[in-house]
Amino acid sequence: MADSIVKYTADGTTTDYSITFSYIARANVVVLVAGVVSTDFTFINDSTIQFNTAPALGSLVVIKRSTSTVPLVDFTDGSTLFEADLDLATQQAIYLSEEARDRAENSMELNDATGRWDAKTFRLSNIGEPQADDEVATRGFVNTSGASILAGAQGVRDQLYNLTTSMNSLPYGSAGYNVYNPTTGNLAFYLSEGPQGQAGPTGPAGSTGPQGPDGSEGPRGPQGVTGATGSTGPAGPTGLQGPTGLQGPTGSQGPTGQDGPQGSSGATGDTGPQGATGSTGPAGPTGDEGPTGATGATGPQGPQGATGATGSQGSQGNIGPTGPAGPQGSTGNTGAQGADGDAGPTGPTGPQGVAGATGPTGATGATGDQGATGATGSQGPTGSTGPTGSQGPQGVQGNAGPTGSTGVQGPQGSTGPTGSQGPQGNMGATPLGLAFGRFDINSDGELEIEYYGDADDNDFTINADGYLSVSTV
Repeated sequence: MADSIVKYTADGTTTDYSITFSYIARANVVVLVAGVVSTDFTFINDSTIQFNTAPALGSLVVIKRSTSTVPLVDFTDGSTLFEADLDLATQQAIYLSEEARDRAENSMELNDATGRWDAKTFRLSNIGEPQADDEVATRGFVNTSGASILAGAQGVRDQLYNLTTSMNSLPYGSAGYNVYNPTTGNLAFYLSEGPQGQAGPTGPAGSTGPQGPDGSEGPRGPQGVTGATGSTGPAGPTGLQGPTGLQGPTGSQGPTGQDGPQGSSGATGDTGPQGATGSTGPAGPTGDEGPTGATGATGPQGPQGATGATGSQGSQGNIGPTGPAGPQGSTGNTGAQGADGDAGPTGPTGPQGVAGATGPTGATGATGDQGATGATGSQGPTGSTGPTGSQGPQGVQGNAGPTGSTGVQGPQGSTGPTGSQGPQGNMGATPLGLAFGRFDINSDGELEIEYYGDADDNDFTINADGYLSVSTV
């Protein structure tokens, strides 16, 4: 609810209007009638004004507060602060903030739910004519543009009202075109003949039309002498086919006369209407499968398993494929063992001392007889691990063991992603893409075209010269 604005719709007789908000001075009260600032009023009291002449019926009366932005109180150093001065300064700030909020609420704002500007059911005015496609159009601009479009459409209608059409065939493979003469209103189509397609199944026979009336037979003249056969003259233009007369009764067979001269070929009648399209033939064989797409990228390496216990190091051989374990090779000769000192009695195990540095590994001596195992003493605390000694030289590589038999094949991996589709092949030969039937002008002056084939309304256009263009795929 506004705290600094009140609006009324005038009834043509009321002169007194209430001021529903407080203000600092009467000079801060602004009155507008139909959008124009008015001074034709007086204050009856601090909450009511009276117009000298009642505002006109239906006009909008707006009474709003416009507090001065000039500070009403000027504080100075060392002066005494009075409550009235503090209240006045605070009141001025509150009134200014209320007026700013009320004017913002009376303005267009962006709707948070729809993301669109909301005019709050009010109409817009003082809008310039649009210059770009994404600018707002006024009602006058729309009416002017609509009248211009309508005049252009009526001009096209007038050109097409007396349109006459003709169809002309071109040899197969020729580029089709059309010619329109605005002066005569003649529209001529020149279209390429298509190749002869396979005959579809015979459609159901249509109902027989009514028999035309039987024309009267003229008198038969005497047969003249047969003359020499002349050269065949050029074929005349094809005339319209007349209605078929009723079949007369069969007369008795007369004597066979001499052959008369061959008459000129009769005019060919109009082609009958096109039969219904046959049902679609069976689907052709499936084309060869396209090349296999490129192999997908190798997936990331799995985590490394835990390290097993370290065994005694032997001679390193080549790593072969893992198969069943082969027979164990013979043990190599053991080097001579150094002389052992006399074994003393086994005493209790003392605490383990700090490990010293590992010395170089000596040659392995011959294995002596194993002495009796002494009693195991109590285990002392584990000492800290000494530093690792340097690794000895690698021994001579042993002979590779025989290759084990091939293991059972593991399960087949999941199919990789399908490769990209290959380029589309060239289109084969097609019959004529468009065939025309009737051309009519309806009661609204619009051209109606009956056609068969792959086309839609967007394929028919009229260019700046008034020519009708037809574009098909």
